Amino acid sequence: MYLALLRSASRNRADIFELRTVPGLDCTALAREGYELREALTPIVRLDRPLEEVWAGINSKTRNMVRRAQRSGLTIDVGSVSDLAAYYDMWCAIITREHQMPLTLGQYLHAMTALLDANLATFLVAHKDGEVAAGAVFLVFGKRAYYWSGASRPE
Repeated sequence: MYLALLRSASRNRADIFELRTVPGLDCTALAREGYELREALTPIVRLDRPLEEVWAGINSKTRNMVRRAQRSGLTIDVGSVSDLAAYYDMWCAIITREHQMPLTLGQYLHAMTALLDANLATFLVAHKDGEVAAGAVFLVFGKRAYYWSGASRPE
């Protein structure tokens, strides 16, 4: 099935094809075809409980970093389309560093605007001193949100 998806993406001249699988799935056919495989863990955070419980379940080092960011004046807001260009620059730096080819700004704005307009994504931005300092994109399906990408300014 994977190879059929890849061939279809190639026929349709897809710029990027990213396939995320569940842990334990055998992907050796992709490796034999020369595709790069990376394993990553995805933490699952249940939000159907009190915020205090969610907060208590976060690593203490992470909680301290959040508090430090709040004291420094960092704010988190739902991002607007006007924030996407600043986020795109940060995202491109990461993609390029990983030796991948980023979408053009026009392609990225088109895709993100379509996802946001269809309520299939949520875009959050961190502002510091009126500037976009970081951002994250979450894909939304029903009552579930999946972290898709994130980037920040080097500091």
